[in-house]
Amino acid sequence: MRLGRPRRPGRALAALVIVAAVSAVVRGVWVNGVFSSVKPGFSGTCQVVASLPGVQDMEAAQGRVFLSVGSARGPGPQDGIYAMPLAGGRPVKLSGAPSDFHPRGIGLYRTPDTGALLLYAVNRRTSGRFSIDTFEVKDPGGNPALVAQGTIAGGLLINPQDVAVAGPNIFFVANGTAGKNPLIHGLQTYGIIPGGNVLYFNGTTFSPVADGLYGTRSLLLTGEHLIVGGLLSP
Repeated sequence: MRLGRPRRPGRALAALVIVAAVSAVVRGVWVNGVFSSVKPGFSGTCQVVASLPGVQDMEAAQGRVFLSVGSARGPGPQDGIYAMPLAGGRPVKLSGAPSDFHPRGIGLYRTPDTGALLLYAVNRRTSGRFSIDTFEVKDPGGNPALVAQGTIAGGLLINPQDVAVAGPNIFFVANGTAGKNPLIHGLQTYGIIPGGNVLYFNGTTFSPVADGLYGTRSLLLTGEHLIVGGLLSP
């Protein structure tokens, strides 16, 4: 009687790799909403008030909309902070930003003591490093301009998307992904595994206050609650 040849460990390992790859693809398709459905409907009306490519975020104050513009293809000369009237018009790029300034999300805060309007922006520099750049908006209701206040950076700013300001140099940051390893970063980017988080800066250091999120993109601070918007569904 001839005995069958034992299975090679390599075949079992290859099978495990295939199963893991298929599971990852299925997970990515699922969390990216391929099988989701949304009931269409809208009770209002929309109209174009301006045309400006590369808008990343917007905030309103003093009868104006402040827009952050950053090219999706990489740093460009049009990147910066723009302002226009709420009723619409031509967006005007504000002076006062540093030369290496390519904003993503922005947040506004008005100081209760002086009434100064502060603008915080997620900045992705040409080198690929991130920082939170802070400015005071001079004459926000008339001819606004930026006055640089400082730059805050830290190792936990892996892939910041948006910022919500709670006070001078006190804010929250949404990290779309938090993995430093390229493989982990890629898996988090496509929603295969959770990895987004929310950071809190207390004026001195960053610390995570929410972990295990999928594709965190936007923040809204209202009263005692922080609302976190995500691109992917768990």
